[in-house]
Amino acid sequence: MRGEILFKNNSLTSQSQHFKKLILSLFLLLAIANLSCKEAGKKDVLILSLRADPVYLNPVLAHESPSMMVNHWLFNSLVKLNENLQPVPDLADRWEISEDQKHWIFYLKKNIIWHDGYPFTAEDVKFTLAAVLDPETNTYNRGLFMVADKPVKVSIIDDYTIEIILPEPFAPLLTNLSLLGIIPKHILEGQDINLSNFNSSPVGTGPFKFKEWRSGEIITLLRNENYYKGKPDMEKVVFRIIPSGEGRLIALETGQIDVGEIPAKEYKRLSNFQNLFIYRWYDLSYYYLGFDLTNPLFTDKELRKALNYGINRQKIIDSVLSGYGKVATGPIPCSSWAYSTDVKQYEYNPEKAKIILNKQGWLPDANGILSKNGKVLSFTIYYGQGSENSGKASIYIQHFLKEVGVDVKIRPVEFSVLVTEIANPGKFEAILLDWIENPDPDCYVEWGTDQVKNGMNFMSYANPHVDQLLNQARTTLDIKKRKILYKNFQKIITEEAPYIFLWYPETMIGVNRRIEGISKPGPAGLFLEPEKIRVVKK
Repeated sequence: MRGEILFKNNSLTSQSQHFKKLILSLFLLLAIANLSCKEAGKKDVLILSLRADPVYLNPVLAHESPSMMVNHWLFNSLVKLNENLQPVPDLADRWEISEDQKHWIFYLKKNIIWHDGYPFTAEDVKFTLAAVLDPETNTYNRGLFMVADKPVKVSIIDDYTIEIILPEPFAPLLTNLSLLGIIPKHILEGQDINLSNFNSSPVGTGPFKFKEWRSGEIITLLRNENYYKGKPDMEKVVFRIIPSGEGRLIALETGQIDVGEIPAKEYKRLSNFQNLFIYRWYDLSYYYLGFDLTNPLFTDKELRKALNYGINRQKIIDSVLSGYGKVATGPIPCSSWAYSTDVKQYEYNPEKAKIILNKQGWLPDANGILSKNGKVLSFTIYYGQGSENSGKASIYIQHFLKEVGVDVKIRPVEFSVLVTEIANPGKFEAILLDWIENPDPDCYVEWGTDQVKNGMNFMSYANPHVDQLLNQARTTLDIKKRKILYKNFQKIITEEAPYIFLWYPETMIGVNRRIEGISKPGPAGLFLEPEKIRVVKK
């Protein structure tokens, strides 16, 4: 029914559509008002939003955007990335590298304390990396610190000096270290990190301290008066949990939140909105439809190719994103230095899709639906509830694939359930998600064969040649040679079609004009130095 509404203009009159939208907007506005943040509009208080509750307020365990968004304000890493995605010091003051590129010595800052007043030392760094590398830790980050199938080693030289020892030279080391917040040994030692209360009541070294978390409603952080870079300008940061994309937009327009994503369809309307600055850039991300490759249906590469030919990506971009996006061609985002267009392209060709499927033995019944050996060609797409783009794209995919004889069902799921329970081998058939790639194009944790159990390869993709290319690219320091290796990697992935790469989104972020001190807009984000963000009365 929802698909029919999109494709049959006469199914609803424009008047009734407008009335329905008006009622929905009023309902959402009332809901926001009932949960209205008392801090909205106040000086020295920044109000942000999350589409779901975080899963872990622990950077070792966190793997989805709500958790990482909050953790950014609570924790520091050894190094961080600047506006140009280059590594600069954070908890480390400086570092030295041996001639063979295998020994890295980090000299730590000495004036840093944890939010509970305990001093930060080299013991915390070693403890954090040990926790990531411990097989008993439920983390997707382990692959970031495995080099040539061997873990990195950490040696403490003194209280403020550590050495990281690598099995081989490792190009992404500094970038990967920037992704890992350091956690306190004095609190977590001896605990089961997977079950610790720390994960919902954390202690970090960052510019803001955890105060409270009311599930489904709000997370409040307070200024860290002892932050090593100086007292932050803001008194509080408040995260409001608003699952609905339309609800988040209404909250942004009415000043209930200060920063929010602008849906592409609303860009023109809001571009002249007096209270907002809108910033645009292409992020290091893409949307995709992924298949569970342990499912017998999707072990057939030719079937996966046929599904690729059966989907009109440009139509989805034009209709769902109002044209603000690019057709995705592979597993490395278009804004990455390693992006290559020299890959197999799947243009929209439904007739070619039908021919391939017929050759594979899938034949149409009287209604045009394909079947083979009495089994109908059917699968279910899961997507995150509250993601309007994912929901609409799923409906378009359903429509396009029906035209080639495939019966597609759609199932929205609460986001935290999707990423923790559904996104596992054997738990889904197809899943529509967005993927945010690391600034370094090291794709090992999502494509390496051994990352099915230990990383984020929940599609269960396996290819020894890809493993070899990715490991070579990780241990090669020459950027030109790395680019060739990643080009070959992209060729293999697109030829094998384990995903349907859908689009590269153009990020559009609205920021209330009372917010000052943000970073240069770009893939690195707007809040690289949270302590410098100012909220002023206009």
